[in-house]
Amino acid sequence: MILNQETPMKSFKRHILLAAGLMAVSLSGFAEEDSAVTPVVVDELVPPYLEVQSSLADDNPAAARGEVEAFLSALDAAPQAESLDQLRDAAESLASSEDEKAARAAFLDISKGMIELVRTTGTSGEASLYVAHCPMAFSGEGASWLQGDTNVLNPYYGASMLRCGGIQEKIGG
Repeated sequence: MILNQETPMKSFKRHILLAAGLMAVSLSGFAEEDSAVTPVVVDELVPPYLEVQSSLADDNPAAARGEVEAFLSALDAAPQAESLDQLRDAAESLASSEDEKAARAAFLDISKGMIELVRTTGTSGEASLYVAHCPMAFSGEGASWLQGDTNVLNPYYGASMLRCGGIQEKIGG
């Protein structure tokens, strides 16, 4: 007597469906976690981010380290989300940076996260935000950042090449 014998193909299909179901459940947890990040949360992160950008454009990494504390406070007030955890790690790196080069490298990671956050979550539309890009930054690799206006102030070069770069797009406001 043979009880419920599956063919290898049926068994394979069943395992694939089970794996797909588990992935869907797992990914829905991430979606719910990051869905708590609203445009209002993003709006709270933008002003301190722009202060850090301005300080680095002014060749003042000490001020940038001070301004990033306000950014970290805004993150602390935000809901838990994986995307914000990555921003927190980058901001903590900037806060503990010991020189201008390290501060600017950490700011690159913050900028990548903020640009992605604004693109995916948006803002309330209160303030204009622009993506600026310098193709020469980081030994020609290029780097982008957010600005509140179209007047390029390069945080990666400061006074040595303050106007290097251009506005790529408007993504907020």
